[in-house]
Amino acid sequence: MHAEDRHGAALGEAFARAIASLDESGVAYALIGGLAVAHHGLPRATRDVDILLHGSRIALLDLLERFRANRFEFDARRVLEELCDDHLSEVRYRGIRVDLLDAVVPVFVRFVERARIVEMRELDATRELDATREVGARDGPSLRIVRPEDLITLKLIAGRARDRQDVRAVLAAQRGRLDLDAIREDVRESCDAQTLEMFERLVAETT
Repeated sequence: MHAEDRHGAALGEAFARAIASLDESGVAYALIGGLAVAHHGLPRATRDVDILLHGSRIALLDLLERFRANRFEFDARRVLEELCDDHLSEVRYRGIRVDLLDAVVPVFVRFVERARIVEMRELDATRELDATREVGARDGPSLRIVRPEDLITLKLIAGRARDRQDVRAVLAAQRGRLDLDAIREDVRESCDAQTLEMFERLVAETT
């Protein structure tokens, strides 16, 4: 098996085990990052899994126990300290990083609360969730994924060149279906005026 194939298989397994751990714990979450971009925008390579979490410290302790049972590797004390101090930490499965972002500000909490449920029809992460489709309830293997509007806001907050590329991809793929005013409202709440101006430029470029 080629290195990329091995990575894709490990990524798919890490993704499936992370979602199973979250579902078992009951911690509220939303899938974000490259996998969410692939679902809402254009498939692209990603090497990790990104999760936005919202839960009490007791609930997070239970989540870490679930991660441990699903064979993730981490130092529990370090993860809790990082989530408390920096609101960001990670666990690993077979070398694949699962980034955990704690939703500590109101706008992030809203992103988790209004996440969409999608069916997980396949776990081949080399396809970047391209085959998933939205469903109305958990009547099969499924997960919670951030709305495209909220994903755009998260990417604007991150502000890296790759994040701007992801914003363009989602804007183009979701053209005519996005609530742009909702994005503007969240950007005004969480970013500076320059970020809002950049968003308007990206909208103009993709319409």
